[in-house]
Amino acid sequence: MRKCAARAGVSHSAPAHHFDGLKGLTSAICQEGFQIFARSMQDQIDKAKDDPYERLVGMCEGYILFFNTTKHLQILVSTCKPFKSNKMGDENLEFAVWSMIQIYCNSGK
Repeated sequence: MRKCAARAGVSHSAPAHHFDGLKGLTSAICQEGFQIFARSMQDQIDKAKDDPYERLVGMCEGYILFFNTTKHLQILVSTCKPFKSNKMGDENLEFAVWSMIQIYCNSGK
């Protein structure tokens, strides 16, 4: 926490007070990372034609763009829950992600 405070140019106690400890700071960082991740995908979806396939391609392009342009967030996003401990198993997690994408593509957004 002290290193984070020093890099941010604030007092050593500020992050602990503002974020209610390390868990709160970590949670806030993960939340911001996922918001950037979601914006990256949504920006590409918005650029796509109004076609489910094109929107899915846009989502995938946003996913790739995020990981190619924000190297510092790759570890963060992949270590935040629900990805930190894959109790579902790789195959089940893959199916869950695929299902979410299908729901999104069919939602008419």
